[in-house]
Amino acid sequence: MVYNDEHFEAELNIKLRKRLSILRFWQDELIRYLCRFLDETKDQRQRTGCEAFLKLLTKIRLNLDAANALMHLMNDDYRYKTSINVLYRTMVDDIINSYYLWGTVVMNDPEQQALRNELKILHKEFTVSVIDGIKAEQQFRAFVSTVKGDTPIAEVDVEAYFKKGNPDLVDRNGKWQTNADLRSTTHPDIKKQLNQHENCGFISEAKKLAFLKARDLPWHDELKSLFKYLSQYQHFSPQAHHLLTLHIDQDITIYQHTLGQLLMLMRQLFGVLEIKNKLVLDQELASIGKAMLDSFNSEPF
Repeated sequence: MVYNDEHFEAELNIKLRKRLSILRFWQDELIRYLCRFLDETKDQRQRTGCEAFLKLLTKIRLNLDAANALMHLMNDDYRYKTSINVLYRTMVDDIINSYYLWGTVVMNDPEQQALRNELKILHKEFTVSVIDGIKAEQQFRAFVSTVKGDTPIAEVDVEAYFKKGNPDLVDRNGKWQTNADLRSTTHPDIKKQLNQHENCGFISEAKKLAFLKARDLPWHDELKSLFKYLSQYQHFSPQAHHLLTLHIDQDITIYQHTLGQLLMLMRQLFGVLEIKNKLVLDQELASIGKAMLDSFNSEPF
């Protein structure tokens, strides 16, 4: 027995399959557009640090493509939304990351000090996380050696190794620079909005969203709403498991709003990226956005 047919009314399933079909059409359109958008940035000299936006868009494109490939599974079993929602969560996270970095771009600064400083902080987060993972692997190898009665092998001091390879992230005392240290050359107004309370640690999505709010991004609340909903499928709780068993009417709406946010992000990035045929691409994006919005708003259910 097909799960959806067993647990939900036939009329509802027909309506949701139609909504899925419309959604998949627009996902296909956006994937094609994203590929063209990225192609038109090749061989273009970008502002210092702004290549990061192209890397984020590439990641979003790949996750959107993967989600699109899984969508058909929900025609028979809505529970596959757990995988799709995790992919969509990653896309929303990268939209938030894009706006967080976009908010540090200073158009009349050829060095893009604020943007470069945030990229350094992200690299420090990555490096410290990699070190923690390698240390855990080393400790497990030592445990296995002990169980076997072998002499544990001498391990590399992984933190010292990475500090040597990243001298710009280390202070004169050999410690990782704090976020405040790394932001020493950031414009004072931006530095204040970035909120220095997260002086040393990981910059969470909540802190990034607070920065978007401080920068007066009008749709920061919707990004927060989308991220919080989709995060319920990343983490386990009894109630989150209950959500998994429900139909996908709300989830499709979440996907639609996420695609809308992706469109708005690309419109914003036109202002900071060097792109061939920019006017044509901008007009095409506006046309896609209007047609997609009209399509979603005209759904008869």
